[in-house]
Amino acid sequence: MVRRKCISCILVEEDNKNGYHKYILDIQEEDGKIKTGIPAYGVDMQDALKRVLRKETIEKIEKVYDDKISPLILKLLLLFVIIGGIYGVITGNIDIIRKELLIGIGIFVGVGVIEVFRKK
Repeated sequence: MVRRKCISCILVEEDNKNGYHKYILDIQEEDGKIKTGIPAYGVDMQDALKRVLRKETIEKIEKVYDDKISPLILKLLLLFVIIGGIYGVITGNIDIIRKELLIGIGIFVGVGVIEVFRKK
């Protein structure tokens, strides 16, 4: 198995005020392609590389969450609301139906607000 590796790391900007430096990386991917011009910031070169890897890992996790986990959670919540609504209809209890309707609206609004702020 071929691993990703950093081909070159060039110090572009040295900032003595806050101690962080800017590096430009060239990374060879597992399939042999080379990504060039990746900016990295850190106290030293090793710190900059760790920050780039951490950022890429977070992006992969967010992609999995967006594609699989988020829709699954929404479907499960709506399933519970629908089951509660059916129970309210069967028993003829209007209060349960109202509560389930309000919970369903709240879930849609809540998920919508969370997604809007998370995308920014």
